[in-house]
Amino acid sequence: LAAMDAARTNANEATSFTQVADSGIGQIQDGLGRLRELAVGAANGTLSDAQRQAFQSEAEGIVADVDRITQSTEFNGTRVLEADQEFQFQVGTSEDETIRMETGDGTSSEALGLEDIDLSTASGAQAALTAIDEATEQTNAQRSAIGAVQNRLERASVNLSSSIENTVAANSQIRDLDVAAASAEKVRTEILQQSNVALLVQASQFPQAALNLLG
Repeated sequence: LAAMDAARTNANEATSFTQVADSGIGQIQDGLGRLRELAVGAANGTLSDAQRQAFQSEAEGIVADVDRITQSTEFNGTRVLEADQEFQFQVGTSEDETIRMETGDGTSSEALGLEDIDLSTASGAQAALTAIDEATEQTNAQRSAIGAVQNRLERASVNLSSSIENTVAANSQIRDLDVAAASAEKVRTEILQQSNVALLVQASQFPQAALNLLG
């Protein structure tokens, strides 16, 4: 029972882990949405150099935020969005009852192909749109993978809770049966003792009854 409870705790903590990772990627996707707006605006050939520079400055800030979020998204001190990581969660009492999560290429600006975003020209903005759309597809795939792991973890937790409840109920029934058996044995013993006492009393009365008859 203790092992199942520990496994359930593992599953719940792992679910929190995936929620943190998903939230981090969600923040990055918010930035990608704004970055795409900037690229669409910068693709307009009528913009002045000053306007393009303003777009570029904001874009650079968003790209920097992507790296900041990647580095700062942590769970219990572990960075959950860095590249090439594999996390294994023990969600059962057997060695093979585990669920894995991999981070793949990660979510850095380099991994997402955002390092060279340049909105200072219309052609650069067009190229940026392609890069941003690809980064969005990549993060969508990452969130989908995390969601699949999260669903498995939640199911594991529910199954473990059910197993724990069933085990507790079964143990309770066994204890109730043991108590009932002990009570029945106690009653039987008391009846036998009372019967023995009655027999002894009757036996002691027989000699006296015989003497009375003779007398």
